[in-house]
Amino acid sequence: MRKGRVFLIIVFFLILGLSSAAPARQIQTAPKKLNITAAPTILLTRPTADVTWYASSGNRYSVMWKTSGTFTSANVNIYLCDETGSRVIAQLSANTPNDRNENVEPPWGQTEGRYTVRVETTDGAVKGTSKPFFIRTSPFIITSWGGDLVRGRTYMIGWRTTQPSSLRIDILLRREGAMVAEWLLARRVPNTGRADIVIPSGITPGTYRL
Repeated sequence: MRKGRVFLIIVFFLILGLSSAAPARQIQTAPKKLNITAAPTILLTRPTADVTWYASSGNRYSVMWKTSGTFTSANVNIYLCDETGSRVIAQLSANTPNDRNENVEPPWGQTEGRYTVRVETTDGAVKGTSKPFFIRTSPFIITSWGGDLVRGRTYMIGWRTTQPSSLRIDILLRREGAMVAEWLLARRVPNTGRADIVIPSGITPGTYRL
């Protein structure tokens, strides 16, 4: 009987010791508080699938995108890619602010076809790709001009076109980086591939597209 009591007492104190130690282990292994956030994303909204860009035209086109989440990189690169978006064709803009809008120009002489635009953070962590769209050759390609132009002087401008010679065309100047032409140099001239134009004396010096 005495041995049995001793055994029961030992078991009792062993259980009591384990139960008293449990809270300490629970405190040591309690999970820490964590914040779970969504991964940052880039969603292209322009160019859309039904748009056409014209290469060798001097035109600039709008690339627009939406963002969500927190970015580790403040700037992005913009690329022209193949139709699948997997292969980079050319860089359209480098290290530009991630402000969801940029005007770009397709590469001069770019082959006609279907392409996509990719916007990618400079650290490569986040990227978004547009839907496929078309790039066409410009219906008017400048073939000759006077190089650097001087205000008030007359120059011969030459061009090549796929449009009918019966058309009448306008010749305009657009400041580099602008979306809209600012100066009308000639109105409704024959589409013969050649015209003489006068550079306005009041035009602000700078870089322009014809």
